Amino acid sequence: MKSMRSRAAAVEVASMYADFLGAFVLDEEDRRQSSDVEKLGIRPVVTNTIMRGIKERKVLAKTIVGELKIDS
Repeated sequence: MKSMRSRAAAVEVASMYADFLGAFVLDEEDRRQSSDVEKLGIRPVVTNTIMRGIKERKVLAKTIVGELKIDS
C-alpha cells in the first residue's frame, strides 16, 4: 500500500475494489472501519480472520459461505 501512496487500512483495500464488490470481510481489529466501508456502497462483514488452526479456518469459511448465501 505504501508503494501506491495509500495507507495500510482495510477501507483503502475495499476502495480499490469498490466497483465490483458487494461485501468485504474485515477482521475484528478493523471493526471501526466498517462504517467507512459501508459508505463505499460495500456491505462490511466483520469477523475473526486470524486462522491459527483448523477450528478458526472452519469458522471463517462458514461465515463467508453464510454471508454469500452459498449452499454448503
